Order: sequence, then C-alpha cells, then structure tokens
Amino acid sequence: MKIIKVIFTVLFFLVGLSAFAQNTEGDNQIHTLFSNSSRSYGGYGGITARYSELGSAPGAVVGFRGCMIAGHSIAVGFGGNGIFSNFSYDAKLGKDALLAGGYGGLYIEQVILPKMPVHIAIPVMIGVGGISYSLNNNDQNWRHTNYTESNIIDSKAFFIVEPGVELEFNVVKYFRLAIGAYYRFTSDVNLKYDDNTPIEKPGFLRGLSTGVTLKFGKF
Repeated sequence: MKIIKVIFTVLFFLVGLSAFAQNTEGDNQIHTLFSNSSRSYGGYGGITARYSELGSAPGAVVGFRGCMIAGHSIAVGFGGNGIFSNFSYDAKLGKDALLAGGYGGLYIEQVILPKMPVHIAIPVMIGVGGISYSLNNNDQNWRHTNYTESNIIDSKAFFIVEPGVELEFNVVKYFRLAIGAYYRFTSDVNLKYDDNTPIEKPGFLRGLSTGVTLKFGKF
C-alpha cells in the first residue's frame, strides 16, 4: 500500500509541475547551447549508466528508455535497466558471488522549462523486475563466468517505483546530456540460502543511484 501511495503522490506532483511549466514559459523557441529549435511533438531514445550500491556491495545500473514527447515538457514511454553488484566473497558459501538482475516498465517524465539550454527533468519509472544471487563457480572474473541454474542460489521478482531528478543540457538540436540522481522504491525481496537463512535484508534493493543519461531525438 505504501508503494501505491507513492505512485499517486508522484503523478499529482507531475501534473502540478506541468501546469507550472506551461504558465512560466514565455516564448516558443527551444534554446540549445549552439542553436535554436521548436517542435510541438517528438521523441527520444536514451542510454544510461549509473553507480549504485546493492546491499553491502558496490554495483552498477545500465539501461535504456524510449519516450514520445508532447508539448516539449511531457514524455511517456518504456525502458529497462540491468542491475548488478561486484563479485564479493561469501563466507557462508566459501566462494565469490554477486547480485544480478533487471527491471523495466513505464516511464513518465516531466521537463521543467525545456526551452532553456539548461533545465530540470523529473523521470519516474513504474515497473517490475527480477534479481538473483549467483556463485562464481569458475573463480574467474565476471566476463568468464558461465551462468547456469546450478550457479543461482536464489532469485525473486519485485515491483518498483523509481523517481529521479536530472539536470539536463540541450547540447545540440538532437542531443541532450542529463546528470541525475534516482531512488528505487521496491517491494520486499527475500533472497535466501538453501538452509532458508536470508542472504540480504528484504529492503536491500531500495536505494540511491547516480549517473548520466545520453538522449538522442527530436525534443
């Protein structure tokens, strides 16, 4: 129920920001760092790379999103992210192990003052995902690990709401660079060893990530 309340709060917040942005924009031109452009409808594809801790281990989030844009300020689309930690030694199992998985779903993005060369974007992703805890049976680095079912100690699905805030730069007409911070709100994830003891706390996926997103399209 807490996640549902977060969803409705975020949606009402985005509606309010949209009204504010439309009332404060005074001209019809998008100003970039090197040129000007104006377009009522468009779309973009973006790729992202972030740093994020997973439980007690450092990790990374890499992904993509594709969105349609209406009125320069509202974008709606879909995307997905892969998430994984570094290998770390598991004393209980006597081997290196890592957390790895992914999640995806609906993106809703509000852009505040999009016609300015530097502005704010607030994306929210609502979706589902899965995460597993896997052994490195080869005792090699991750590039040489053969992931088979025998490597996986446990895996679980989860529900996620991930709001973020991005400082976005209109570099040129068809390219934007965004530097952002995001927070994962997830349902509890109860990964367990074979003896039914917990691998991580149920809320280990909840947390902050920071990174960059490259956006290519017609804005």
